[in-house]
Amino acid sequence: MNWYLIAHTKFQLNYIYSDLNDPTYRSSFADVYAVRCQIDY
Repeated sequence: MNWYLIAHTKFQLNYIYSDLNDPTYRSSFADVYAVRCQIDY
């Protein structure tokens, strides 16, 4: 999701759900949230 605060500033939110299934290391799950701010000047 992108949110433009003003013309030169952007906030971005990412959500990643990972479901790994490896017979050697068993299965694993991960929920990742990432937030970043970008300023263009």
